[in-house]
Amino acid sequence: MNLADIEKDRLSPAMRQYAEMKEKYADCILFFRLGDFYEMFFEDALLVSKELELTLIGKDCGLDERALMCGVPYRNADLYLKRLVDRGYKIAICEQLTDPAFSKGLVERDVVRIVIPGTLIESTLLDDGSNNYICCMYRDDNGACALCFADLSTGEMVLSLPSDPSDPTGDLIDLLSRYMPVELILNANAMAQKPVMDFVKVRLQCAVMLRDDSCFLLEQSRTCICEQFGVTSVAMLGISEDGADTCTVGGMLQYIHEMQKTELRALSRLK
Repeated sequence: MNLADIEKDRLSPAMRQYAEMKEKYADCILFFRLGDFYEMFFEDALLVSKELELTLIGKDCGLDERALMCGVPYRNADLYLKRLVDRGYKIAICEQLTDPAFSKGLVERDVVRIVIPGTLIESTLLDDGSNNYICCMYRDDNGACALCFADLSTGEMVLSLPSDPSDPTGDLIDLLSRYMPVELILNANAMAQKPVMDFVKVRLQCAVMLRDDSCFLLEQSRTCICEQFGVTSVAMLGISEDGADTCTVGGMLQYIHEMQKTELRALSRLK
């Protein structure tokens, strides 16, 4: 039984809440907090039970057929998150926002974070002694290119531009090789650089996320950068007002904001 095929108005209140949340985060595995467990239902339950070798059971959901269900303990969820992220999955963490003991009716819930390779910050989810960089690579219509690397576990953020804008391939590969990001976000123009993408596919084997050009617009990038670093102009950070560097840093910050859903206090300085 797939969630997309069922009549949502027949679901129990809690399962209807789950269905509405899953529709918003259809590309993620939804960890839905129920008491002391994160539960997964329907196709997510089937997938996770196979990936993590968990017992698959059924739960009354208001329909004639019980919903497929599996779960992991809330206090020991890190281990399971790490295994899923390492296998390329995105996980949306849906938490209880009100105390069930004092809630009248349905407990309020919402997604508070999306877990992906580049946004891991817990020491229990990271390899000792290694950085956990996410990289943003942006290329504009004129061929200008820039890279931005960020490690949320350390607060490090670095902007790099190729030394030879007319032929950036070598510099881009060198930088990617040096930082070895676990996740790469980029626009279509950047993805069109075949030698660079061949290197990413063969040598890095990191998660790759194609973002629409609307995620790299100059004005919103400038605003995002100024708010993040407490400046009135991006020029105060040594960034051009209308270049690929601004779009790259802005695109990175906006993406991390979307995933973390909180202020990025750790990122306070740009090198």
